[in-house]
Amino acid sequence: MKRQIIAKINIIANQLDTNGLYAEANSLTNIMRKLAFDRDFDEEGTHDEMFGPMNDDPDKSGKIIVSYTADKHNPYQSRYTIYVFIDDEAVEEINSYEDENGKHFLHDLDKANQMAREIPSQHPNVDFEMHLLQKTRPNPRIPGDFERD
Repeated sequence: MKRQIIAKINIIANQLDTNGLYAEANSLTNIMRKLAFDRDFDEEGTHDEMFGPMNDDPDKSGKIIVSYTADKHNPYQSRYTIYVFIDDEAVEEINSYEDENGKHFLHDLDKANQMAREIPSQHPNVDFEMHLLQKTRPNPRIPGDFERD
């Protein structure tokens, strides 16, 4: 039950963040952290009337796959796509993200893997199998493609 409540708060925080309400989203994130570490919060029946029926047992299975996608406009630039499947049906395909500087294609492997790790919180009743990409050796022909410390 605790995990589902935190997941629902996370969805609201992400919506606030998408709409540019960063301070409000950060406040909800802080609340989620407090709830995650509060041992008394998970008492049976405490919050059911507010959030409806809670079931911590996943009733669906899913896969999240981070995949390399060739950028046809710039062959020297890596590009990634995140595929989300629930019960063997494609639900979402993510190849861009939005931040304070606007919308960007997903060119950073670390960012792609990070975004993929956040997806399960948006689907609390799904048990996801994660397929993240590992870094390969850097390609000196690609500007900025080097190993990070």
